[in-house]
Amino acid sequence: RARRAKLGADMVLRAALLLVAIAAVNGLPWVLRHWSSSARWMGRAATGETSVRGTKHGHSSMRVASAVLGGENSVPAAESSVRAAGSQPATYRDGLGRIMPTVFVAGPAKSGSTFIWDCVHASFHPERVCRQEGEPNQDWSDAQCGAKRFVLPALTARDSFPALSFHKESQFWRYWGKRKQESWARYGGPRLPISIWELGSSWRRWNRFSSHSGDGAGPKGYAGHRALEDACLEDSVCPAAVNDSQAGIHSSRLPYTAAMPQRCFAKCVPCDRHPGWMNGESCAITSFPCESRVCAPAYVPKRLRHLNFSASHARSFSMTAFPAVSALAEANISAARVATLDGSPGIFPNGQVNARLLTSLTTGAGKRRLRFIIGLRDPFDLAFSLWAFLSSIGKESQRVEVRMQRALDAIVACNETLADNPMLLLSLPPAEHAAYRGCLEEPQTAGKHFYLFGGLYGLHLLSWLHHGFSARQFLFVRTASLPRNESQARSLQSELSGFLGLPLVPSAEAETMCRTARMKTGGWKRNRAHNATIEAVKARFSETTLAARVRGLLARHSEMLQVLLEREGVRVY
Repeated sequence: RARRAKLGADMVLRAALLLVAIAAVNGLPWVLRHWSSSARWMGRAATGETSVRGTKHGHSSMRVASAVLGGENSVPAAESSVRAAGSQPATYRDGLGRIMPTVFVAGPAKSGSTFIWDCVHASFHPERVCRQEGEPNQDWSDAQCGAKRFVLPALTARDSFPALSFHKESQFWRYWGKRKQESWARYGGPRLPISIWELGSSWRRWNRFSSHSGDGAGPKGYAGHRALEDACLEDSVCPAAVNDSQAGIHSSRLPYTAAMPQRCFAKCVPCDRHPGWMNGESCAITSFPCESRVCAPAYVPKRLRHLNFSASHARSFSMTAFPAVSALAEANISAARVATLDGSPGIFPNGQVNARLLTSLTTGAGKRRLRFIIGLRDPFDLAFSLWAFLSSIGKESQRVEVRMQRALDAIVACNETLADNPMLLLSLPPAEHAAYRGCLEEPQTAGKHFYLFGGLYGLHLLSWLHHGFSARQFLFVRTASLPRNESQARSLQSELSGFLGLPLVPSAEAETMCRTARMKTGGWKRNRAHNATIEAVKARFSETTLAARVRGLLARHSEMLQVLLEREGVRVY
């Protein structure tokens, strides 16, 4: 016992001497900023809890300790976004300890955004970026992958469909400040192990996630549900469970079958960090007690109720989650190497709102780091495709000419002069531009014109530029340029690589990526309102006088967009 105590004291002394040496190089302020993290590590050292336990992703307790003590990584100075290992560039004012999204495949809907999102994800996932050509190594750590940057999307899970899926679209940007279940904290989500982001089926990820389940209580088939609850309640006053099989700890703090005591409830603040509305009104959703700040309650479907789910679970959750900085540090991955991806298609068209939200959420430097990829499709095809899609899934029952007439009338009603001559928008003062957008985005008006609104690209881009975003932050990808063969796919990957500052994957790895572009909305499907196929409906509608008027409006906006793109030097592929 005396020898162990002396060994612990020696390790603490060595750590202290190391801090003195670091102070001599970096200065005392640096040491003070990192003192709390260092003190935690020294505490573990004194109790002998610094054993090396390597994993697939290269993390170990000793490596994590090195990161906590501020050791520099191997990223060259040319990578301006790279900081000390384990630190996160200050992109967001309150990043929640997560890598919040920096790359947005921002729409509009039916512009090929899903294909582009898939291409970015597949091409720059760490399993692609960190693998050397001809070698099976998939280690993402700084030690093995070096300075290479990569992309990770959000993950989503819900009890009604127990699988972990890569999450393209978030409801956050559409409903934040409008629904109490949406909040900045829930957008960031709970802390998850980085290994869960490996490629493979959603069921495989769910099974891997299930291995993180709490104390094993309850049916084996619900292990993933227990793991989800553990993650959702990790920062709760009464965490769901503690589980460490290597340490032999299997103790439940809050049984899965027990109702949560009132003292354990968290406080959910839906309006936290919300800047308020364009008319000066503040976000008005009041705070409320909740079981988890980072996860939303989930409805238990009939299928699980028939399996008596509630007999072993008093709670159910759904979540989306971005990678946590602390989880990256445990895997010895510098946070600055990680970009995260959001594919919500309404972000770009609703620029007057979303540009303002992102400006309020990010730091000055962080705002400049954001990148937006926009699918550029013929606006008439875009409008018809959106109508056909919503009709095919039962969310649109009206005939196409009824919807297009109403959309055209709504746009003209806001300002007939600007509808006839959109070029005037290029010289319109920002205040007048905002007023025009305000008319278009008034809820009743927006509900009428949204089929045509997405294709007013120049109007939307101007909104972002008026909010201080620069032209270099946007890449427009023409749907006509989406790849149909390997060489075209490689060309698109090269363009995305240059725009996002990400490394190209080895050519052998790229053969099957970014080659599934399909921009034809099921023409063979029959539409009930017209009692005809989608292809026939489009052919008949295209010959009408109304279609000519719609094309005229959209063509004038496209001419204005072309002038704006050339004037600002926006990147177009």
